[in-house]
Amino acid sequence: MITSILTYLEDSVAKWADKVAIADDKNEVTFAQWNQYSRNIGTAINNASSKALRKPILVFVDRRIEGLVGFMGVVQSGNFYVPIDCKMPDQRVKLISDVLNPIAAITVTSADEKILDLIEFKGIKFRYEDVINYSADDDLLQDIRAQMIDTDPVYSIFTSGSTGVPKGVVVAQKGMIDLAEWLVNTFEFTENDALGNQTPFYFDGSVKDICICLKSGATLNIIGKKYFTFPKLIIPFLNERKITAILWATSAIVLIGNSDILSVNLPEYLRLVTFAGEAMPAKQLKVWTSKLPNVKFVNLYGPTEITVDCTYYEVEREFNDDEFIPIGKACHNKGILVFNDNNELVKNGEVGELCVRGTGVALGYYNNKEKTQEVFVQNPLHDLYEDKIYRTGDIVKYN
Repeated sequence: MITSILTYLEDSVAKWADKVAIADDKNEVTFAQWNQYSRNIGTAINNASSKALRKPILVFVDRRIEGLVGFMGVVQSGNFYVPIDCKMPDQRVKLISDVLNPIAAITVTSADEKILDLIEFKGIKFRYEDVINYSADDDLLQDIRAQMIDTDPVYSIFTSGSTGVPKGVVVAQKGMIDLAEWLVNTFEFTENDALGNQTPFYFDGSVKDICICLKSGATLNIIGKKYFTFPKLIIPFLNERKITAILWATSAIVLIGNSDILSVNLPEYLRLVTFAGEAMPAKQLKVWTSKLPNVKFVNLYGPTEITVDCTYYEVEREFNDDEFIPIGKACHNKGILVFNDNNELVKNGEVGELCVRGTGVALGYYNNKEKTQEVFVQNPLHDLYEDKIYRTGDIVKYN
């Protein structure tokens, strides 16, 4: 029984220790290095924090491997990671920090450290280059793992609150484990795959790339910003890295389609394209499907509060320009309920609010009981036992 995503990393080390796990424009780490660095970081955090457990730790991220190594280091320490965009305004970082009261932060650059100084950060500051060379304590790490269970938090990603105060969605280990199992099994990922990561690591869409990499042994290639600033560079990059799958935001798919570069050059190794985050215009999807008829295209849907995705639709036909791409059916181990205003299940063709149940439903909003109780509620179909659902606020209908 898997209770921690670290089990996936350890299994990958056992099978593919020297295989490249993550690569960006300049650096790469193998699975063995990723695991060792994370163990070093975990030991450093736990020793410096008086053996704190299940506490939030900030990790500054950019389009580079250090953030992902830092994530696993935090998990090794028995705590949960909170990605912080290194270009985020310091006032936004302060708002997040005020909500969390984090015990520590991992920085990569002096600019990251400056932000912590500006917000008068009170937690422990770890410099990435220092803690990856810390000496791992195997007994300590084993003791930490013995105390952790799959309902413990693994990460928190912040969304913008309607009042301007950000809300930290807290996701449990079991949610991330379920996501990894569903993605790898449904789309048949193996160690022979190469992912092209587009989604920033402070957005929940990137969790899919991390899950697939950890569980299947696929290499995660981080695509630099310049490739989307100058789209003509993107296809040569995908071919150079032999990218087989991209799990991108809809906006990125549309950007490449509008640039017309698919008329000049095609990704030779691609087998799977997924898109998520907003509705995909049928006209833009057609640009891709017409050029890549042998590639599988999948529409993914889900808010941060249900661990990234809760429904999926494998594109089976060509859509007219005025048609909507369906969001499909429920992902494995997630239940979809659509309620009308009277909390009754809708009939076909009747609109209602999409609600989600299952292990992927988040633990709630950190330090915000009022907002949590508004949308993480008892299943209105019964009150016989606790059956938590998340009310997405999104209006849908069955067709």
